[in-house]
Amino acid sequence: MCKMTKYKRGKIRKISDVYSTFFEALTQNSLEELVKTAEMVFGLPVVLHDENSRLLYQYPKRLLNDKIWDSYFEQQTINTTMMHEYQHKFLHGRPVDFEPFYFQSEDPEEGNYLFGQIYHQQKTYGYITVFLFDNPPDESDIERMRIFAKAVGIIMCQRNRTRSVSLNAMLYDALTPDVSKYKQAQALSFLEKRLHGKYIMMVKPIGPNTNQKTFATMCVRQMPIFREDIVLTIYENCIVILYGNIRKTNYMESEKKIFNPKCA
Repeated sequence: MCKMTKYKRGKIRKISDVYSTFFEALTQNSLEELVKTAEMVFGLPVVLHDENSRLLYQYPKRLLNDKIWDSYFEQQTINTTMMHEYQHKFLHGRPVDFEPFYFQSEDPEEGNYLFGQIYHQQKTYGYITVFLFDNPPDESDIERMRIFAKAVGIIMCQRNRTRSVSLNAMLYDALTPDVSKYKQAQALSFLEKRLHGKYIMMVKPIGPNTNQKTFATMCVRQMPIFREDIVLTIYENCIVILYGNIRKTNYMESEKKIFNPKCA
């Protein structure tokens, strides 16, 4: 049996106080500040994640005899065929947006959590998990999650408007050898201003198939960006991602060994 970690629940329970607390955080226009505020309001760990990783939190940590989930559970990734099938199932089998909900497992190793969707102006930007561990649900949790998700949606919408597609295009120009030297230098200069501190480059092959490229392009365009110092593009049958502001002290030793030789 897994021993749950005891967290002290946040003291901000009154909904009017929750509104004012998140409104104050919104005025700083910082996603990081919103997450810190949420952790203070709930008194529990808060995680923002995307469409794929939500599968890890929304479903039990065991095989369900479901082709899509079991493939993801065993491989920790979804191949292109499975992803198409999952997206079709998701878009046609249930509404795009839903209300926050609790997941209370009978298995103590799975833990309990509060789950919500970041949905703003008919667009999904990501998902939120608040881990309850051994804490009982609070009657105001659902409403607090709704307020938090709305606040994150506002920030993500603003980022989506101000984050120019040209940022990702700059990465493509910097990688492409046949662009003019002036354009390449301009792209590198622009990226250096946006990527603070050390950074790493990650490359994910997507295959040469046209359908694979089309699907990858669609995913890149729709991917919610929770951090401003992440840039990504598709180049030579691969998804190329730059992660800026890498602080090695935040990682385990095994992860540092991977990051260290690639840090700029």
